[in-house]
Amino acid sequence: MEPSSSQLIVGVRFSKVGKIYNFDATKIQNIQKGDVVVVETSRGWQLGEIFTITTVVNQAGDCSWKPLDRLATPKDLMQRQFWQNKEGEVIELCANRVKELKLRGIKIVASEYSFDGTRLNILFSSESEDKVELKSLRSDMQQQFAPAQVELRQIGPRDVAK
Repeated sequence: MEPSSSQLIVGVRFSKVGKIYNFDATKIQNIQKGDVVVVETSRGWQLGEIFTITTVVNQAGDCSWKPLDRLATPKDLMQRQFWQNKEGEVIELCANRVKELKLRGIKIVASEYSFDGTRLNILFSSESEDKVELKSLRSDMQQQFAPAQVELRQIGPRDVAK
């Protein structure tokens, strides 16, 4: 029988009402609820807040959680603030371009830069349930906000309400 080990698993939330994602914090010392951490996600590098802390005993070799990179530094927090300040400009420019392209029923809801500014997600809602063709809008936004990788993401009415 293989020896078992324990892992420190933390629940990280990336927005005030968002889902909680689990990460392995075993290598980070003195971690507490409310700490801001840097993690790599499928959407790039992100800053999130620790919401839960749990110790899990598992069998050797059974490790399915991504590791936390580190606790956020004051410089990291300033960098996040810098990108958040640009998000309003993105929404305004994108909404104006939607009008210019005469894309009916499209509403730009929010924009989110990744922590390091390499990715930009533009969230929109659509009045119709049909798939909307937004290639021209995406390419315009890609040119406008290069070198960030721009992604347009459709969200539903419940997400808009959040």
